[in-house]
Amino acid sequence: AFKPALPPHWEKALLRAIGAARYAPNHRLTEPWRFHLLGPEAVRQVSELNAEIVTESKGAEVGAKKLKRWLEMPGWLVATCVRSSMRSAGT
Repeated sequence: AFKPALPPHWEKALLRAIGAARYAPNHRLTEPWRFHLLGPEAVRQVSELNAEIVTESKGAEVGAKKLKRWLEMPGWLVATCVRSSMRSAGT
């Protein structure tokens, strides 16, 4: 069952996951991934966008439930990958 709380020692688990990413296979050792710990406003924006998408496909009730659940989730960590065209442009 979903429990809206971070588990004990989550910081250690997070650091292990990021450390493991450093050893993941990647082209020419470019390490293209970026990790972002989202703040409350970003979490709200992502949650609301998702709820809008869900509402369009499954209805308002399901969208509202999804929004409530997503807003209860603690510790949003987003992993992104820099595209090679972006890297060559200096970003």
